[in-house]
Amino acid sequence: MNIPIVTKTKNENIQFLRGIAILAVVIIHSSMPDVLRVVIRPFVNYAVALFIFLSGYLTNIDISDKKNFMKKELLRLLFLI
Repeated sequence: MNIPIVTKTKNENIQFLRGIAILAVVIIHSSMPDVLRVVIRPFVNYAVALFIFLSGYLTNIDISDKKNFMKKELLRLLFLI
C-alpha cells in the first residue's frame, strides 16, 4: 500500500502573516464608534505595509543584468506617473 506524499508549496508563516493582515483590514473597514476607532486604528495600520512587504518578498526578480533591470524599472515608473 503506497501512501502519497503531500508537499506543502506555501510557507505557513507567510500565510499566517497574510491572515493577520487580512484581519487588520477587516477591523479597519468595520464600523465602530469613533472613540474605539481612535484607540484601535494605530495598532492595525500595519496591514497595507505588510501586504506590500510580502508581495515584494515573494517576488522572484532576476537582477543579474543591473543596467537592463534599472532601465525596465525606470520605464515602468515613468508610465505610472
